[in-house]
Amino acid sequence: MTNRTKRTTAAVGKTAEVKKAASEAVSEKAAEVKKTIDETASEKAAEVKKTIDETVSEKAAEVKKTIDETVSEKAAEVKKAVETTAAKKVVETKKAVNTAVKAASNVVKAAKQGINAKLILQYEGNETNVECIKEKAKDDFVKAGHKEEEITDIAIYLKTEDYAAYYVINGVYAGKVDLF
Repeated sequence: MTNRTKRTTAAVGKTAEVKKAASEAVSEKAAEVKKTIDETASEKAAEVKKTIDETVSEKAAEVKKTIDETVSEKAAEVKKAVETTAAKKVVETKKAVNTAVKAASNVVKAAKQGINAKLILQYEGNETNVECIKEKAKDDFVKAGHKEEEITDIAIYLKTEDYAAYYVINGVYAGKVDLF
């Protein structure tokens, strides 16, 4: 073998060794880079997760506060509307009762004077009279097993808000009938 061939063979051998050493060095460096990237990615992912969790918590608190405020406002509005409506109904009922009391008072006065009078109650589009209510009370008394002849006196109490007339017969037997 010639010197030149020996040198070429030695150079090829050296090149293979250098290649192998370089390949090992690249593999080691790649492993180090991969490890560094994995560690950095994990750290960044943890930071992003923490930031997202904080932001979500803050926004959730803001939304809850807004909902609570809105619910409180709407509840106050509904309460005021209910109170207003209830107050109007109370006023209407008081007016109807006062009207019925005045009419009954007038009937009593007329009866004392010997004037033939008839009491008619009108309430929320309904109408009835004392005679009709008295007949309902007598019928209810008879249905309870009593005799109509037993009736000596009857007291009738009108309660418009219940749409009912309460009665007491002979100061003992009490009942309730529909007002209209």
